[in-house]
Amino acid sequence: MTNTNRTIDTLRKGIGCLLMAAIATAANATAVDEMMLGNCVTRVVTSQTVSGTTTAGAALYYPEEVMQMYKGCQISEFHVALNTTTDEGAVTIFITSDLNGEPLYSQACTATKSGWNTFTLETPYTIDGTAAYIGYEVDGMRYLSYSSVFAEGEEWIWNRADGWTRFDGGYSASLYATVVGDNLPQSNVRLTHLTMPEYSLSGEGITFEGSFLNLGAATVETLDVSYFLDGEKVFTETVTGLSAAYRTEGTFAVSGLSVEAGKRELTAAITAVNGQDDLYPYDNESRTVTLTTLDSYTPRNVLLEVYSTELCTNCPQAHQQIANNLGDYDNVIEVGHHSGFYTDDLTIEESTDYEFFYAEQLYAPAMMMDRTSFYDNYPSLYDEGTPVTNVTGTTLRLAYNECMAVPAMVTVDISRAYDADSRSLSLTVSGTELLPTDDYSDLRLNVFLTEDSIYSETQSGASGGYYHRHSLRQVLTGTWGQAITPANGYSADFTLTLPDDWNEQQMEVVAFVSNYDSADQTNCRVLNSAAVGVVESVTSITSATVDGNASLKVGRDFVVCDDPTAQLTVYDGCGRVVATSANSASATATSGYAAISLSSLPRGIYIVRAEGNAISETAKISK
Repeated sequence: MTNTNRTIDTLRKGIGCLLMAAIATAANATAVDEMMLGNCVTRVVTSQTVSGTTTAGAALYYPEEVMQMYKGCQISEFHVALNTTTDEGAVTIFITSDLNGEPLYSQACTATKSGWNTFTLETPYTIDGTAAYIGYEVDGMRYLSYSSVFAEGEEWIWNRADGWTRFDGGYSASLYATVVGDNLPQSNVRLTHLTMPEYSLSGEGITFEGSFLNLGAATVETLDVSYFLDGEKVFTETVTGLSAAYRTEGTFAVSGLSVEAGKRELTAAITAVNGQDDLYPYDNESRTVTLTTLDSYTPRNVLLEVYSTELCTNCPQAHQQIANNLGDYDNVIEVGHHSGFYTDDLTIEESTDYEFFYAEQLYAPAMMMDRTSFYDNYPSLYDEGTPVTNVTGTTLRLAYNECMAVPAMVTVDISRAYDADSRSLSLTVSGTELLPTDDYSDLRLNVFLTEDSIYSETQSGASGGYYHRHSLRQVLTGTWGQAITPANGYSADFTLTLPDDWNEQQMEVVAFVSNYDSADQTNCRVLNSAAVGVVESVTSITSATVDGNASLKVGRDFVVCDDPTAQLTVYDGCGRVVATSANSASATATSGYAAISLSSLPRGIYIVRAEGNAISETAKISK
């Protein structure tokens, strides 16, 4: 039995949670002797305005399944953060089974300081295991203090105009209760993330990476993770070597599961903590995914689309991130859309059409890989839920790994013929189905022309000259492509004449097959892609001459020009100057030629420009 890689799943399930330790015991202790009922991180970060009244309140709800864990324990204190001090008795703390009924316990209190106030219960309240609200009301205050959420739970907010209403404002009331007793719940975790695969190879172990919150009093040292196929438990493995104290997050990785070829519904769950049943197991289960396991599959190319414009100050840095993280991968096909943050002279209509993939707010630099949202895997990186996200080294690496965990579903083959005299380009793009594509309702063939290394002196955020990367010049199939049926094989022909100001030496034909759904940005996944140069060699220039009088030779770590008068300038992927032949630290001075060493530069893609009496050329080098 076998599977694949990853998928981080934010499981915001369950209600109620146990929060941080009020008192940390000795450094070597394995359990705390006080716990908290609350949902917040104990630092106030914002306020909620309560209009129409000067009396307000907040409450947290805990169902019976939570309160049963505390049965027999006592609530000894309430902790409430307030914006100001109050009049005597202006704060009422309470415990109740009905927000509109009589309280089970209430007490008038006085806030003596701004910020956190501790209110000791005059009579500790013994928890009987039934569902309960804990909360407070305060007179003379229009603003309530709120904190970041540690673990989500059901919350309520009150004012005289509307009464008690559910609160879901992205924060948590700055409120918690201290619970003490001899039988505090020891084993209770909440699964917060778990990577879940779509595909796997039979006979190979599946890697799951996850994180959890420890909401039990005992330090978590081991976890049992169980796997369910079509609802049946098939395997359990134990994670050891953990050390997650109460109210901290722990991480783990497991890879013991393997699955035979076929298609199944896969779910994983934490089923034991320190060898004991989890006392609140309702928030320990991953999402369910359809896992397709294959005996073998064809690796895919990855389509990276970048939104970047000349007005974008941060875009050069983003392109450097791409060069640093993916510059050595020959299976990454890059396309630059001059859109997302206004437009420039390289913007074409189709690139603005592709702003469809944003959520609402347009911005640059931005990117998407294979037009896929990885929100289920990485909700913090794809927090808007669409395929478009920020360009960072972490996002580039994780998204690339996610794409590579999915096999190529179709083939994409490009044949081309280019006539340099007429600048006429003829193309045939064809392919067929590799794996069933029945899950996709509207497959389209898309064919682009891109041009790399377009020189500019007006890029924001770049000092001096700048080279634009893989700019989209033309879409040959219309914005959303041509409908195809890969299962029957597909083929399409194109003929065009390149404009005189396009440099065919730096141009590529990019073709890909994707689904199209005008109503759902997340249902437009790319199934595979391919790219070829308009002419045979577009990735580098090994030599160049002007009137036969000079030659520019490019190697991995050096550039040599036979024209000794030439000035050599090296630009990085952001268009920044990183070396010149006038720099004694990087240049080799001889009487017969101009040269520059690249050995001190990190790996990546660079542009070399040579200007002299007998030469005016640029060359691209991969280092």
